[in-house]
Amino acid sequence: MNQNDGEAFAAAQANADPMQMQAPMNVGFVTGTQNQGFINDAPGEAEPDEDVTLDSLTPEEKDKILRAYKAGRDAANSYYRSEVEPKIIRRMELYKVLLEAGIRRCVANIKGKENC
Repeated sequence: MNQNDGEAFAAAQANADPMQMQAPMNVGFVTGTQNQGFINDAPGEAEPDEDVTLDSLTPEEKDKILRAYKAGRDAANSYYRSEVEPKIIRRMELYKVLLEAGIRRCVANIKGKENC
């Protein structure tokens, strides 16, 4: 995983076409076969009322789903390792230092017969 993936992802989103990132026009229950106004509607896609199973997918569709999953997983892992994990480690280090300083203060206060 590259630590720059998070930055690249953020840059790609900043440069993305707003029309491609648009939410569905009609949000709610899908009824029948009416077009719900989704951006990705294309000829040949499964209609909302059709059952989709692994058996009904072509190998190309399965591969496309797997690639999209792996790309999303990799982006999430990269973001976690580059942004979240360092902050958690820093907080744990601060906590340990503050805890140790607090223990030293309490020991000094006990020797001086004061409460912690």
